Amino acid sequence: SIVAYRMTVTDEIDFDPQTFTYRNIGSSLHRGIEASVAIATDARISPRATYAWTRVADTAAPDHQLKNIPEDVAQLMLHGRISATTSADVIYRWRHGLSLDDAGTFVTPDVSRVDLRVTHDMGRLRLQADVLNVFDAHYNELGYVLLDFKGQPTPLQFPAPGRTLRVGVGF
Repeated sequence: SIVAYRMTVTDEIDFDPQTFTYRNIGSSLHRGIEASVAIATDARISPRATYAWTRVADTAAPDHQLKNIPEDVAQLMLHGRISATTSADVIYRWRHGLSLDDAGTFVTPDVSRVDLRVTHDMGRLRLQADVLNVFDAHYNELGYVLLDFKGQPTPLQFPAPGRTLRVGVGF
């Protein structure tokens, strides 16, 4: 599947880290393409891929991606049926083009991580276990640029969690 979109937003509200308040940035233009493909979905092993290109800019500065919105995000997944009730997934995620400021001065490095998921169905219950960030990649999830005491722009970033186990039950 593939989807393309273009949307103009008026009176968009954005967080201003300098004043720790929200402000109206006027209008912004949102453009993007999202695509996904799943191959051999009925097979015991099925590869899947998704990709999203997102361009979000203030209409007053159309060449700059708004902060904390990655321009490219891709995901490759290998889905395997272990039995009729149990499946496992290996998921590779990649992110590119995340800026900490609307001017695009502070761009974060690309991020890659691998996740694992195992699900088991028991009647109407679904048990699920995820190991997120299997290889304990160190990266920052998002951030802002603030002025230090000398008035110099300084990036402030929030680290993503390291390797994490998440267990869930669905009904």
